[in-house]
Amino acid sequence: MLAASSASTLQRILSAGILAPSADNRHLFRFSILTDRVVMKPDDLFRSADAQTRLLACISFGATVENIALEATCVGYSADIDWLLTEDALCEIRLVASDDPPDRLAQAISLRHTNRRFFSGPPLAPAEKTDLEREVSRVPQAHVTWLDQPAERRTALRLIRLAETERFRSRALHAELFSGLRFDMPPNSNCEQGIPIGAAEIDIFARPFFRLMRHWSVMRLLNVARAHSLIGLRAAYFPARLSPHLGVISAGGEIPEAAISAGRAFERFWLRATQLGMVLQPFAAAPLYARPEFKGVSFDTRAALQSGWTELQPHGMPLIAFRLGHAAVPSAVTGRPPLSHFLTT
Repeated sequence: MLAASSASTLQRILSAGILAPSADNRHLFRFSILTDRVVMKPDDLFRSADAQTRLLACISFGATVENIALEATCVGYSADIDWLLTEDALCEIRLVASDDPPDRLAQAISLRHTNRRFFSGPPLAPAEKTDLEREVSRVPQAHVTWLDQPAERRTALRLIRLAETERFRSRALHAELFSGLRFDMPPNSNCEQGIPIGAAEIDIFARPFFRLMRHWSVMRLLNVARAHSLIGLRAAYFPARLSPHLGVISAGGEIPEAAISAGRAFERFWLRATQLGMVLQPFAAAPLYARPEFKGVSFDTRAALQSGWTELQPHGMPLIAFRLGHAAVPSAVTGRPPLSHFLTT
């Protein structure tokens, strides 16, 4: 483990960890720094969370630890990770001196962000696709499946649209969606937790209506005129349809280990894509709403999603769908609380 005089180095490594993606830009863990290791612990929200929140959190845990391991290589260490997955400790991290060269992906940790603008080409070159696949394959049992061929793309677009439409049709999913949006922030501002409304890239003319739609009574009334279907087209189908690439990250094994592996692999994929000048938006709802952990999904929608993913035949359990391409810089990028927010005894 690092000597006491290297506290700044440890701070650098752990700070890289909290830059990993997380659902609604909220991490559900804390770090406890001991003499010979760092213990990553679940916070109180995770301990009391339902199954779907825990699944999403496990994906972010994997991405967080992957960032820690990558950053450690830049300061002469390797990270020895022991996953415990108990109510008291998620994992233990031991930093061991190493002569291995820095991992190139670490350079992109502070640059990675979600972009919800419309994407354009050019598409990836074959060598670039292979490069991204190689990064995912470094995580055991993790795979990326490209959904770019016409038949696969049609199915993927249908699944993405179905899932995003369900978010506005189901009261439970509607509440979950809007709980993460920060309407109290100026449109183009940043925030440490939650998603600033500017980052959602809502069309200016639609913003007043979107504010109203956070009230379920309004959304339910609009759904009489099938507003949820129109929103699904604008929020998901058309952005995905115009993107050069669609894909899904999957992993073998059972929950939560598969979710952690998918998070690790997705972070490696995303960091390398950033270095290649690409931008990305996750569409987690499409694969996750097919799973029983997610409540509020109608029987018909879940069955359609399950059938669609079976048709696409990804390797292992599909967990994170995404679109990938080129775009202008986003209107706003989410921030993170300082490392001190994540430290505990």
